[in-house]
Amino acid sequence: MTMQTEYNFTFAHRFMNHLYSIAFTHKNTPLNVLGKLHIAPDSIEERLAVTKQLAPVGGLMFLSTCNRSEFVVSSNEIIDANFIESFLRKIYPNFTEEEINELVKSYQFNDDYNAVKHLMEVASSLDSMLIGEREIITQFRKAYEVCKDANLTDDVIRIAVQACIETAKEVYTDTRIAHKQVSVVALAFEQLKDSGLTENNRVVMIGAGQTNATMAKFLQKFGCTDVHIFNRSLDNVKQLSKDVNATAHSLQELNTYTNGFDVLIYCTAAEESFVTPEVYSQLLNGETGRKVVVDLSIPNGISDATLAKNNIHYINIEALQVIANVNIQFRLHELESCNAIIQNNIEKFSKTVAARRVEIAMQQVPEKIRHIKNTALNNIFAKDVEKLDENSKEILEKIFDYMEKRYIAEPMKMAKEILLQQI
Repeated sequence: MTMQTEYNFTFAHRFMNHLYSIAFTHKNTPLNVLGKLHIAPDSIEERLAVTKQLAPVGGLMFLSTCNRSEFVVSSNEIIDANFIESFLRKIYPNFTEEEINELVKSYQFNDDYNAVKHLMEVASSLDSMLIGEREIITQFRKAYEVCKDANLTDDVIRIAVQACIETAKEVYTDTRIAHKQVSVVALAFEQLKDSGLTENNRVVMIGAGQTNATMAKFLQKFGCTDVHIFNRSLDNVKQLSKDVNATAHSLQELNTYTNGFDVLIYCTAAEESFVTPEVYSQLLNGETGRKVVVDLSIPNGISDATLAKNNIHYINIEALQVIANVNIQFRLHELESCNAIIQNNIEKFSKTVAARRVEIAMQQVPEKIRHIKNTALNNIFAKDVEKLDENSKEILEKIFDYMEKRYIAEPMKMAKEILLQQI
Protein backbone atom coordinates (compact mmCIF):
# COMPACT_ATOMS: atom_id res chain seq x y z
CA MET A 1 0.00 0.00 0.00
CA THR A 2 1.37 3.42 -0.93
CA MET A 3 0.07 6.80 0.16
CA GLN A 4 1.07 10.11 -1.42
CA THR A 5 0.77 13.50 0.26
CA GLU A 6 2.57 16.50 -1.24
CA TYR A 7 0.36 19.55 -0.83
CA ASN A 8 0.10 21.49 2.41
CA PHE A 9 -3.41 22.72 1.65
CA THR A 10 -6.33 20.30 1.41
CA PHE A 11 -9.10 19.84 -1.07
CA ALA A 12 -11.66 20.05 1.73
CA HIS A 13 -10.26 23.40 2.86
CA ARG A 14 -10.96 24.84 -0.59
CA PHE A 15 -14.17 22.91 -1.06
CA MET A 16 -16.59 20.96 1.12
CA ASN A 17 -15.27 17.40 0.84
CA HIS A 18 -12.00 15.53 0.64
CA LEU A 19 -11.26 13.51 -2.49
CA TYR A 20 -9.52 10.14 -2.46
CA SER A 21 -8.43 7.53 -5.00
CA ILE A 22 -7.90 3.87 -4.13
CA ALA A 23 -6.11 2.27 -7.06
CA PHE A 24 -5.31 -1.34 -7.90
CA THR A 25 -3.18 -1.38 -11.05
CA HIS A 26 -0.69 -3.44 -13.05
CA LYS A 27 1.99 -1.76 -10.92
CA ASN A 28 0.83 -3.17 -7.59
CA THR A 29 -1.67 -5.97 -8.22
CA PRO A 30 -1.40 -9.24 -10.21
CA LEU A 31 -3.53 -9.23 -13.37
CA ASN A 32 -5.51 -12.30 -12.22
CA VAL A 33 -6.51 -10.38 -9.07
CA LEU A 34 -7.42 -7.29 -11.10
CA GLY A 35 -9.82 -9.46 -13.07
CA LYS A 36 -11.65 -10.37 -9.87
CA LEU A 37 -12.08 -6.71 -8.94
CA HIS A 38 -14.00 -5.88 -12.11
CA ILE A 39 -17.65 -4.91 -11.62
CA ALA A 40 -19.98 -5.03 -14.62
CA PRO A 41 -21.61 -1.65 -15.44
CA ASP A 42 -25.11 -3.04 -14.84
CA SER A 43 -24.05 -4.09 -11.31
CA ILE A 44 -22.34 -0.84 -10.32
CA GLU A 45 -25.32 0.70 -8.53
CA GLU A 46 -26.09 -2.41 -6.48
CA ARG A 47 -22.47 -3.19 -5.61
CA LEU A 48 -21.35 0.33 -4.71
CA ALA A 49 -24.53 1.60 -3.09
CA VAL A 50 -23.83 -0.56 -0.02
CA THR A 51 -20.80 1.59 0.78
CA LYS A 52 -23.14 4.51 1.44
CA GLN A 53 -23.73 2.78 4.77
CA LEU A 54 -20.20 3.85 5.66
CA ALA A 55 -20.81 7.31 7.10
CA PRO A 56 -17.94 9.28 5.52
CA VAL A 57 -18.81 8.35 1.93
CA GLY A 58 -20.24 11.28 -0.04
CA GLY A 59 -19.74 10.32 -3.68
CA LEU A 60 -18.29 7.36 -5.55
CA MET A 61 -16.85 6.52 -8.94
CA PHE A 62 -15.44 3.19 -10.16
CA LEU A 63 -13.04 2.85 -13.10
CA SER A 64 -12.15 -0.59 -14.45
CA THR A 65 -9.88 -1.49 -17.39
CA CYS A 66 -7.85 -4.59 -18.20
CA ASN A 67 -4.96 -3.15 -16.16
CA ARG A 68 -6.80 -1.13 -13.51
CA SER A 69 -9.59 -1.18 -10.94
CA GLU A 70 -9.88 2.14 -9.16
CA PHE A 71 -12.28 3.77 -6.72
CA VAL A 72 -12.72 7.53 -6.37
CA VAL A 73 -14.33 8.57 -3.09
CA SER A 74 -15.39 11.95 -1.79
CA SER A 75 -15.90 12.38 1.94
CA ASN A 76 -16.39 15.11 4.51
CA GLU A 77 -14.03 13.22 6.81
CA ILE A 78 -10.44 12.02 6.60
CA ILE A 79 -10.47 8.32 5.73
CA ASP A 80 -7.81 5.85 6.79
CA ALA A 81 -6.69 2.25 6.24
CA ASN A 82 -9.44 0.90 8.52
CA PHE A 83 -12.09 2.64 6.45
CA ILE A 84 -10.60 1.32 3.21
CA GLU A 85 -10.64 -2.25 4.52
CA SER A 86 -14.30 -1.90 5.52
CA PHE A 87 -15.01 -0.29 2.16
CA LEU A 88 -13.50 -3.23 0.26
CA ARG A 89 -15.33 -5.78 2.40
CA LYS A 90 -18.65 -4.10 1.54
CA ILE A 91 -17.97 -4.17 -2.18
CA TYR A 92 -16.48 -7.68 -2.31
CA PRO A 93 -18.45 -9.63 0.32
CA ASN A 94 -17.58 -12.98 -1.29
CA PHE A 95 -13.82 -12.49 -1.01
CA THR A 96 -12.03 -14.70 1.47
CA GLU A 97 -10.17 -13.26 4.43
CA GLU A 98 -6.91 -14.04 2.67
CA GLU A 99 -8.03 -12.23 -0.49
CA ILE A 100 -9.08 -9.14 1.49
CA ASN A 101 -5.77 -9.13 3.34
CA GLU A 102 -3.91 -9.21 0.02
CA LEU A 103 -6.00 -6.31 -1.29
CA VAL A 104 -5.32 -4.06 1.69
CA LYS A 105 -1.59 -4.57 1.15
CA SER A 106 -1.53 -3.67 -2.53
CA TYR A 107 -3.57 -0.53 -3.25
CA GLN A 108 -2.19 2.91 -4.06
CA PHE A 109 -3.87 5.65 -2.04
CA ASN A 110 -3.97 9.34 -2.98
CA ASP A 111 -5.70 12.13 -1.13
CA ASP A 112 -7.06 15.54 -2.05
CA TYR A 113 -5.01 17.33 -4.71
CA ASN A 114 -2.71 14.33 -5.07
CA ALA A 115 -5.82 12.34 -5.97
CA VAL A 116 -6.69 14.92 -8.65
CA LYS A 117 -3.12 14.85 -9.97
CA HIS A 118 -3.22 11.05 -10.09
CA LEU A 119 -6.58 11.04 -11.88
CA MET A 120 -5.29 13.56 -14.41
CA GLU A 121 -2.37 11.22 -15.10
CA VAL A 122 -4.77 8.29 -15.45
CA ALA A 123 -7.08 10.10 -17.89
CA SER A 124 -4.03 11.29 -19.87
CA SER A 125 -2.68 7.70 -20.01
CA LEU A 126 0.53 8.65 -18.21
CA ASP A 127 -0.22 5.99 -15.60
CA SER A 128 -1.14 3.30 -18.14
CA MET A 129 0.79 0.16 -18.96
CA LEU A 130 1.15 1.58 -22.46
CA ILE A 131 1.75 5.32 -22.07
CA GLY A 132 -0.17 7.43 -24.56
CA GLU A 133 -3.03 5.03 -25.34
CA ARG A 134 -6.08 7.20 -26.05
CA GLU A 135 -8.66 4.55 -25.11
CA ILE A 136 -8.36 5.41 -21.42
CA ILE A 137 -10.03 8.82 -21.78
CA THR A 138 -13.14 7.15 -23.22
CA GLN A 139 -13.10 4.56 -20.43
CA PHE A 140 -12.65 7.33 -17.86
CA ARG A 141 -15.59 9.34 -19.17
CA LYS A 142 -17.80 6.26 -19.45
CA ALA A 143 -16.98 5.18 -15.90
CA TYR A 144 -18.13 8.56 -14.60
CA GLU A 145 -21.34 8.48 -16.63
CA VAL A 146 -22.23 4.99 -15.38
CA CYS A 147 -21.72 6.03 -11.75
CA LYS A 148 -23.53 9.31 -12.29
CA ASP A 149 -26.54 7.47 -13.77
CA ALA A 150 -26.48 5.21 -10.70
CA ASN A 151 -26.71 8.34 -8.46
CA LEU A 152 -23.34 7.58 -6.87
CA THR A 153 -21.31 10.67 -7.80
CA ASP A 154 -21.46 14.14 -6.29
CA ASP A 155 -20.37 17.69 -7.09
CA VAL A 156 -16.80 17.07 -5.94
CA ILE A 157 -16.30 14.11 -8.26
CA ARG A 158 -18.08 15.91 -11.13
CA ILE A 159 -15.69 18.86 -11.02
CA ALA A 160 -12.64 16.61 -10.65
CA VAL A 161 -13.64 14.41 -13.59
CA GLN A 162 -14.35 17.42 -15.80
CA ALA A 163 -10.89 18.81 -15.00
CA CYS A 164 -9.25 15.45 -15.71
CA ILE A 165 -10.94 15.03 -19.09
CA GLU A 166 -10.05 18.58 -20.13
CA THR A 167 -6.45 17.94 -19.06
CA ALA A 168 -6.29 14.70 -21.04
CA LYS A 169 -7.59 16.44 -24.16
CA GLU A 170 -4.90 19.09 -23.79
CA VAL A 171 -2.20 16.44 -23.32
CA TYR A 172 -3.28 14.55 -26.44
CA THR A 173 -3.62 17.75 -28.48
CA ASP A 174 -0.52 19.68 -27.40
CA THR A 175 2.02 16.84 -27.07
CA ARG A 176 3.04 13.83 -29.14
CA ILE A 177 2.45 11.37 -26.30
CA ALA A 178 -0.04 9.40 -28.42
CA HIS A 179 2.09 9.42 -31.58
CA LYS A 180 3.77 6.23 -32.84
CA GLN A 181 2.18 2.91 -31.87
CA VAL A 182 3.63 1.12 -28.83
CA SER A 183 1.20 -1.81 -28.72
CA VAL A 184 2.67 -4.88 -30.39
CA VAL A 185 -0.81 -5.93 -31.54
CA ALA A 186 -1.55 -2.51 -33.02
CA LEU A 187 1.83 -2.52 -34.77
CA ALA A 188 1.14 -6.00 -36.11
CA PHE A 189 -2.20 -4.87 -37.49
CA GLU A 190 -0.61 -1.81 -39.11
CA GLN A 191 1.90 -4.08 -40.86
CA LEU A 192 -0.90 -6.46 -41.78
CA LYS A 193 -2.76 -3.61 -43.49
CA ASP A 194 0.44 -2.52 -45.23
CA SER A 195 0.81 -6.05 -46.60
CA GLY A 196 -2.43 -5.59 -48.56
CA LEU A 197 -5.17 -6.76 -46.18
CA THR A 198 -8.68 -6.49 -47.67
CA GLU A 199 -12.14 -6.97 -46.22
CA ASN A 200 -12.58 -10.16 -48.26
CA ASN A 201 -9.40 -11.88 -47.07
CA ARG A 202 -9.83 -15.29 -45.48
CA VAL A 203 -8.35 -15.04 -42.00
CA VAL A 204 -7.43 -18.00 -39.80
CA MET A 205 -6.59 -17.29 -36.16
CA ILE A 206 -5.10 -19.88 -33.82
CA GLY A 207 -5.56 -19.00 -30.16
CA ALA A 208 -8.27 -17.01 -28.36
CA GLY A 209 -6.30 -15.26 -25.62
CA GLN A 210 -6.21 -11.52 -24.97
CA THR A 211 -3.71 -10.81 -27.76
CA ASN A 212 -5.70 -12.53 -30.48
CA ALA A 213 -8.93 -11.13 -29.03
CA THR A 214 -7.54 -7.63 -29.52
CA MET A 215 -6.40 -8.50 -33.04
CA ALA A 216 -9.86 -9.92 -33.83
CA LYS A 217 -11.43 -6.62 -32.79
CA PHE A 218 -9.08 -4.74 -35.13
CA LEU A 219 -10.12 -7.08 -37.95
CA GLN A 220 -13.81 -6.57 -37.20
CA LYS A 221 -13.44 -2.79 -37.16
CA PHE A 222 -11.53 -2.97 -40.46
CA GLY A 223 -14.44 -4.89 -41.99
CA CYS A 224 -13.13 -8.45 -42.31
CA THR A 225 -16.04 -10.89 -42.44
CA ASP A 226 -14.36 -14.24 -43.20
CA VAL A 227 -12.57 -14.91 -39.90
CA HIS A 228 -12.16 -18.36 -38.33
CA ILE A 229 -10.80 -18.71 -34.78
CA PHE A 230 -9.39 -22.04 -33.57
CA ASN A 231 -8.73 -22.69 -29.88
CA ARG A 232 -8.02 -25.63 -27.62
CA SER A 233 -11.07 -24.79 -25.48
CA LEU A 234 -14.15 -24.33 -27.64
CA ASP A 235 -16.04 -22.68 -24.76
CA ASN A 236 -13.43 -19.91 -24.55
CA VAL A 237 -13.59 -19.13 -28.26
CA LYS A 238 -17.38 -19.10 -28.64
CA GLN A 239 -17.95 -15.79 -26.86
CA LEU A 240 -15.04 -14.10 -28.63
CA SER A 241 -16.32 -15.30 -32.01
CA LYS A 242 -19.76 -13.97 -31.18
CA ASP A 243 -18.33 -10.59 -30.14
CA VAL A 244 -16.30 -10.14 -33.34
CA ASN A 245 -18.64 -11.87 -35.79
CA ALA A 246 -16.22 -14.74 -36.48
CA THR A 247 -16.61 -18.53 -36.65
CA ALA A 248 -15.49 -20.63 -33.68
CA HIS A 249 -13.62 -23.93 -34.07
CA SER A 250 -11.92 -26.37 -31.73
CA LEU A 251 -8.20 -26.82 -32.32
CA GLN A 252 -8.81 -30.39 -33.53
CA GLU A 253 -10.81 -29.05 -36.46
CA LEU A 254 -7.60 -27.73 -38.03
CA ASN A 255 -7.00 -31.27 -39.25
CA THR A 256 -10.10 -31.14 -41.44
CA TYR A 257 -10.22 -27.44 -42.33
CA THR A 258 -10.33 -27.06 -46.13
CA ASN A 259 -11.31 -23.43 -46.76
CA GLY A 260 -7.74 -22.21 -47.17
CA PHE A 261 -6.58 -18.78 -45.97
CA ASP A 262 -4.97 -15.50 -47.00
CA VAL A 263 -3.86 -14.45 -43.50
CA LEU A 264 -2.79 -16.68 -40.61
CA ILE A 265 -2.57 -15.12 -37.14
CA TYR A 266 -1.07 -17.21 -34.35
CA CYS A 267 -0.77 -16.61 -30.61
CA THR A 268 -1.02 -19.37 -27.98
CA ALA A 269 0.76 -20.33 -24.77
CA ALA A 270 2.37 -23.40 -26.37
CA GLU A 271 6.02 -23.86 -25.41
CA GLU A 272 7.10 -25.05 -28.86
CA SER A 273 6.31 -24.24 -32.48
CA PHE A 274 2.83 -25.48 -33.33
CA VAL A 275 2.57 -24.65 -37.03
CA THR A 276 4.84 -27.28 -38.55
CA PRO A 277 5.16 -27.81 -42.32
CA GLU A 278 2.50 -30.53 -42.05
CA VAL A 279 0.01 -28.28 -40.22
CA TYR A 280 0.70 -25.42 -42.63
CA SER A 281 0.25 -27.67 -45.66
CA GLN A 282 -3.10 -28.84 -44.31
CA LEU A 283 -4.24 -25.22 -43.91
CA LEU A 284 -3.09 -24.32 -47.43
CA ASN A 285 -5.30 -27.04 -48.90
CA GLY A 286 -3.24 -27.11 -52.09
CA GLU A 287 -2.88 -23.34 -52.58
CA THR A 288 0.56 -22.06 -53.56
CA GLY A 289 0.23 -18.27 -53.51
CA ARG A 290 1.99 -15.96 -51.06
CA LYS A 291 0.41 -15.82 -47.62
CA VAL A 292 0.70 -13.38 -44.73
CA VAL A 293 1.54 -14.92 -41.35
CA VAL A 294 1.41 -12.92 -38.09
CA ASP A 295 3.19 -14.74 -35.25
CA LEU A 296 2.62 -13.08 -31.85
CA SER A 297 3.81 -15.96 -29.67
CA ILE A 298 6.93 -16.33 -27.54
CA PRO A 299 8.51 -18.67 -28.46
CA ASN A 300 7.48 -18.40 -32.10
CA GLY A 301 4.54 -20.56 -33.07
CA ILE A 302 5.57 -20.90 -36.73
CA SER A 303 8.47 -23.33 -37.11
CA ASP A 304 11.62 -22.35 -39.00
CA ALA A 305 11.04 -25.26 -41.38
CA THR A 306 7.60 -23.90 -42.24
CA LEU A 307 9.05 -20.48 -43.02
CA ALA A 308 11.83 -21.98 -45.14
CA LYS A 309 9.56 -24.17 -47.28
CA ASN A 310 6.75 -21.71 -48.02
CA ASN A 311 6.09 -18.36 -49.70
CA ILE A 312 5.31 -16.31 -46.59
CA HIS A 313 5.27 -12.64 -45.69
CA TYR A 314 6.22 -13.08 -42.03
CA ILE A 315 5.33 -10.60 -39.27
CA ASN A 316 6.79 -11.73 -35.95
CA ILE A 317 6.78 -10.46 -32.40
CA GLU A 318 10.56 -9.96 -32.08
CA ALA A 319 10.69 -7.42 -34.89
CA LEU A 320 7.52 -5.75 -33.65
CA GLN A 321 8.93 -5.45 -30.13
CA VAL A 322 12.00 -3.62 -31.45
CA ILE A 323 9.75 -1.06 -33.11
CA ALA A 324 7.57 -0.80 -30.00
CA ASN A 325 10.59 -0.13 -27.78
CA VAL A 326 11.78 2.68 -30.06
CA ASN A 327 8.30 4.20 -30.06
CA ILE A 328 8.04 3.90 -26.28
CA GLN A 329 11.22 5.95 -25.93
CA PHE A 330 9.71 8.52 -28.28
CA ARG A 331 6.66 8.82 -26.06
CA LEU A 332 8.73 8.97 -22.89
CA HIS A 333 10.48 12.07 -24.25
CA GLU A 334 7.07 13.76 -24.21
CA LEU A 335 6.50 13.17 -20.50
CA GLU A 336 8.09 16.45 -19.44
CA SER A 337 5.63 18.41 -21.58
CA CYS A 338 2.73 16.29 -20.31
CA ASN A 339 3.69 16.82 -16.67
CA ALA A 340 3.91 20.58 -17.23
CA ILE A 341 0.35 20.55 -18.61
CA ILE A 342 -0.88 18.57 -15.62
CA GLN A 343 0.83 20.89 -13.15
CA ASN A 344 -0.71 23.91 -14.86
CA ASN A 345 -4.14 22.29 -14.78
CA ILE A 346 -3.82 21.46 -11.09
CA GLU A 347 -3.29 25.16 -10.42
CA LYS A 348 -6.29 26.01 -12.61
CA PHE A 349 -8.28 23.36 -10.80
CA SER A 350 -7.58 24.91 -7.41
CA LYS A 351 -9.11 28.16 -8.68
CA THR A 352 -12.12 26.29 -10.08
CA VAL A 353 -12.67 24.66 -6.70
CA ALA A 354 -12.36 27.97 -4.87
CA ALA A 355 -14.86 29.59 -7.24
CA ARG A 356 -17.26 26.69 -6.78
CA ARG A 357 -16.95 27.03 -3.02
CA VAL A 358 -18.08 30.66 -3.31
CA GLU A 359 -21.04 29.59 -5.43
CA ILE A 360 -22.07 27.00 -2.85
CA ALA A 361 -21.64 29.42 0.04
CA MET A 362 -23.74 32.04 -1.73
CA GLN A 363 -26.49 29.77 -3.04
CA GLN A 364 -28.96 31.26 -0.54
CA VAL A 365 -28.09 34.88 -1.32
CA PRO A 366 -30.50 35.27 -4.28
CA GLU A 367 -33.41 33.97 -2.23
CA LYS A 368 -32.57 36.27 0.68
CA ILE A 369 -32.37 39.29 -1.62
CA ARG A 370 -35.73 38.43 -3.20
CA HIS A 371 -37.20 38.12 0.29
CA ILE A 372 -35.89 41.58 1.23
CA LYS A 373 -37.28 43.06 -2.00
CA ASN A 374 -40.71 41.49 -1.51
CA THR A 375 -40.81 42.60 2.13
CA ALA A 376 -40.01 46.16 1.11
CA LEU A 377 -42.61 46.30 -1.66
CA ASN A 378 -45.42 44.36 0.00
CA ASN A 379 -45.03 45.35 3.65
CA ILE A 380 -42.73 48.18 4.70
CA PHE A 381 -43.47 50.47 1.73
CA ALA A 382 -46.74 48.89 0.64
CA LYS A 383 -48.87 52.01 1.27
CA ASP A 384 -46.43 54.24 -0.61
CA VAL A 385 -46.36 51.82 -3.55
CA GLU A 386 -50.15 51.77 -3.71
CA LYS A 387 -50.17 55.54 -4.29
CA LEU A 388 -48.13 55.16 -7.45
CA ASP A 389 -49.69 54.88 -10.90
CA GLU A 390 -49.21 51.68 -12.93
CA ASN A 391 -46.37 53.10 -15.02
CA SER A 392 -44.46 54.17 -11.90
CA LYS A 393 -45.02 50.75 -10.32
CA GLU A 394 -43.66 49.09 -13.43
CA ILE A 395 -40.56 51.30 -13.40
CA LEU A 396 -40.04 50.64 -9.69
CA GLU A 397 -40.31 46.88 -10.28
CA LYS A 398 -37.71 47.11 -13.05
CA ILE A 399 -35.36 49.07 -10.77
CA PHE A 400 -35.69 46.45 -8.03
CA ASP A 401 -35.15 43.62 -10.50
CA TYR A 402 -32.01 45.28 -11.83
CA MET A 403 -30.66 45.89 -8.34
CA GLU A 404 -31.50 42.32 -7.35
CA LYS A 405 -29.39 40.92 -10.21
CA ARG A 406 -26.52 43.29 -9.56
CA TYR A 407 -26.53 42.63 -5.84
CA ILE A 408 -26.17 38.94 -6.62
CA ALA A 409 -23.57 39.21 -9.39
CA GLU A 410 -21.23 41.80 -7.92
CA PRO A 411 -20.71 40.24 -4.46
CA MET A 412 -20.25 36.85 -6.13
CA LYS A 413 -17.59 38.29 -8.44
CA MET A 414 -15.83 40.13 -5.58
CA ALA A 415 -15.85 37.05 -3.35
CA LYS A 416 -14.33 34.90 -6.12
CA GLU A 417 -11.62 37.49 -6.78
CA ILE A 418 -10.72 37.68 -3.10
CA LEU A 419 -10.46 33.92 -2.77
CA LEU A 420 -8.50 33.47 -5.98
CA GLN A 421 -5.95 36.07 -4.83
CA GLN A 422 -5.29 33.88 -1.79
CA ILE A 423 -4.33 30.82 -3.88
